[in-house]
Amino acid sequence: MEITLENVERALAQFYHTNSTLQAEAHQWLTAVQCSPNAWAFVWDLLQPNRTCEAQFFAATTLHMKLMKQWSEVPQEQYENLKSKLLEVIIQYSAGPKIVLNRLCIALSAFVIQTTPRFWTNSLQDLLNIFQPGNLPNIPEERSIWILLEVLTVIPEEFQTMTLGQAHEQSVRRELEQITPKVISLIESLLECADNAVTQEIRAQAVKAVVPWLALGAHPLPSCIHLSQKLVSIINVQACEIETEALTQIVTHPNTHHHPTALLQVLDVILPLRQLVINSENQDFVMNIYKLLITFGESHTKLLINTLGTEHSALAETLIHCMLQCISTKGQYPRDECHSKLTFGFWYILQDELTSSDKEVYQKASPYVVPAYKQLCSILLVKSKLPPDEMVLTASETELLRIYRQDITDTIVCCYYMTRDYLIELLTETMSAAQTWQDAEAVIEIVISLAETTWPCSEDLSSGSQFDTCIDTAESTTSKLTRLLVSVPPRLVNKRLINSINHAIGAYAEWWSTQRDVLGQLIPTLVASIQNPETSTSATMALKDITRECTTTILPYAEDLLNSCQDALSKGRLKQVECLRLMYSIGRLLSILPYGIMLARLEPLVNSYTSDIERLLTEPLSTQGKSAVLLRLRMLGTICSSLYLGENVKADPPTLLTLTRILPVLNQVTNQHSNDPSIVQEVCSCLKSSVLSLMERSESVLEPIVNITLACYTSQPNTAALDLTKQLFMLFGKNAGSGEIIIGLVRSISVTTMTLVMNNKASEASDVVQAYYQLTNNIVKKSPSLIHLAVDPAQLFKFATVSLLLPESGTIRAAGTFLCSCISQSRDHPMLLAAVQQNGEHLVHTVLRCIGGETPRSGLDIFSDILLALNKKYCDNLARWLNSTLAQENFPTERATPESKAHFTKMILRERANRHKVLDRIKEFSLICRGLIGTDYNRPTAN
Repeated sequence: MEITLENVERALAQFYHTNSTLQAEAHQWLTAVQCSPNAWAFVWDLLQPNRTCEAQFFAATTLHMKLMKQWSEVPQEQYENLKSKLLEVIIQYSAGPKIVLNRLCIALSAFVIQTTPRFWTNSLQDLLNIFQPGNLPNIPEERSIWILLEVLTVIPEEFQTMTLGQAHEQSVRRELEQITPKVISLIESLLECADNAVTQEIRAQAVKAVVPWLALGAHPLPSCIHLSQKLVSIINVQACEIETEALTQIVTHPNTHHHPTALLQVLDVILPLRQLVINSENQDFVMNIYKLLITFGESHTKLLINTLGTEHSALAETLIHCMLQCISTKGQYPRDECHSKLTFGFWYILQDELTSSDKEVYQKASPYVVPAYKQLCSILLVKSKLPPDEMVLTASETELLRIYRQDITDTIVCCYYMTRDYLIELLTETMSAAQTWQDAEAVIEIVISLAETTWPCSEDLSSGSQFDTCIDTAESTTSKLTRLLVSVPPRLVNKRLINSINHAIGAYAEWWSTQRDVLGQLIPTLVASIQNPETSTSATMALKDITRECTTTILPYAEDLLNSCQDALSKGRLKQVECLRLMYSIGRLLSILPYGIMLARLEPLVNSYTSDIERLLTEPLSTQGKSAVLLRLRMLGTICSSLYLGENVKADPPTLLTLTRILPVLNQVTNQHSNDPSIVQEVCSCLKSSVLSLMERSESVLEPIVNITLACYTSQPNTAALDLTKQLFMLFGKNAGSGEIIIGLVRSISVTTMTLVMNNKASEASDVVQAYYQLTNNIVKKSPSLIHLAVDPAQLFKFATVSLLLPESGTIRAAGTFLCSCISQSRDHPMLLAAVQQNGEHLVHTVLRCIGGETPRSGLDIFSDILLALNKKYCDNLARWLNSTLAQENFPTERATPESKAHFTKMILRERANRHKVLDRIKEFSLICRGLIGTDYNRPTAN
């Protein structure tokens, strides 16, 4: 469509007043119009008063875009005329619409930056003069001031976003820095008369304007004291966001640390704001004031530490008290208040700054800081309490509270390092005086958070005596903490408390060997809570932790725990993940029983689940039946992985006995449901768990394992079978007898996998192909002399080369890694040597296709590995292959010139060690082939 004034207006009407499809078409055309040189001709017509507001706004936006991005289209002799037109149209729109006026002010700012100082000398001073009220008699005084402030606001903002040449940018920056004092002075004068001659709108605009000018850093902090006072004086409880933003800019500029005295003066100015929040019900106001004070504290913590104990100590103490005042805000988070969370970061920074200070500063400041942390402990203990039973939180409020409590417990750890025994005593006293379950639960949650704080010690343990002392201290602290778990008043115990206690049991799993008496008192609670669906999750998690970490300690309770676990499983009310946790715990508990007792309890348990599976297989599997089979397979795999036997016990491992029993069932499952991916995957996972547990002892049942694995893979190729095969090869691949079985397994798997690629199904099963290359790469790296027994190396090499053209990055990387291993090992193994020599040129051809554009640029690094490997082992061949392949016309693409190809070949052949240099050459050549060299796309991307 031709670019005419009428067509532009028609497209604007279509964009603003039609459906989304037509809007998209109009937007595309209008965007093209803005980029056209013809846009300069119609913007002024569209800015006429008789046009629609939409047209005027589009014109102003177009004008700004042209000035910012297409400045080169403006002849130098037109600069003065363009400036006059901009000023005239701004005066024309001084009464509005404001949306158009704002955009015109931004356009003027872009013009100022483009022409300053070479073509418009003293542009910024001129603007200050032009928009003086007396110089614009046809505009109301307030309006001219507002326009000036609007232009001043966006000039530094535009400067930060526009792309300028280095020399031009530096010269503009100098002009801005020179005019900054005058701009700040103007703003201060407007703030001084804010209560009479200047309206609230002007005052707000003045404050808004000061922020970007302060960000330039040209107004040193000592010169900002007066401005800070003015900003504080105009803050009121109704609105303070822009004022606090300006004050934040003053106190956070990177240069402020050069002026510690001025910083303390500014702190003295802003500290009285804390009084305004005490009785304010305006949450936004309270939030903004606290954010300002906290930002100062976080930005200048070192200054605070150094100030404590000096003549200005009161300032630092008051600010720390403000932090405590903020976090101790009354009410339930997040229902009643939302700002107490703001100070968490400050306490970390303060602790870090104090502990890293020199000894003299530490000794001087700690008498002020440590009491603050003690007070903080009490505050956090209160704020961490869950809401009263009658208060019901929404789902989003519940999640916010969960995150908030996590932040509290993390901060408590920070407090512990500052207060040590005081916090332990506070928790003990609070638990003794607890009146509600929320009081006790808050203590337990903090006990949980401190589980990892007592070990290892923070001291440098350079001698045995220090180590022993540290152990004793840690055990003493842990003893005090864990005893809190058994001191909960019985009248307060409920499911929420039991869940917290269970989490604590798990958190202290590594310590129960030294706290046996406490664990003995907690076991009955744990046993009972396994049975209750409302507490079973925490109970199964805790039991898994303690059966993994402290088996000797729980031996006296093993029978009770086993009975409770099996009873809970038999009722069928637990979630699947809970069932799996219990099976793990059952395996660990059985393993610590005497061998005969263990077998007596293990056999019926395993028979129960295998019988369940056999029964379910007698009829077509429903969705529910399939879920039951999968769960039982996972449970059997879990118990196989958790059973163990001491090395000094000369008896059959319980895992082997269990595996022997379940192998016929796994075989039956595979025969009946070999086409079901989820069942096949679970069968392989169960076998892998057993093999990893038994290691070499699984050789006695290797043949049925291999048969099941092969059946699972040939019917439904899957990664679990490949992972299992890799594990079997690592264990038995080199064995004289069993090695032949494993080689046969790999051979059959290879035939099935290669068929996927030859039938163009590799992308559909990319994860399987990737896992296959990981398997064969493992064989080539660790047993290269065996690879030819499992698969023809030449065929596999060619197969991997073809796979480099697949779209999946993971498969490409796995295939490339395999090829690199083959090349690296080939000089010592004739079969691999022949494979490389027969297919090397085809490999180079494929790699160049990938570099040329058939592989995303984000995945080019693997080709640097391949070329580097070839250059190390086959330098002469690589030179011949590169030259002959790149001699083809228009290869890899028509954009690659003979010169660029020759340079690429030379650079690749030159480098035999530095992978990064090879990759850089590949990326450069890839950009040339894709036609992207020297464009905006000449940077990392996925395209």
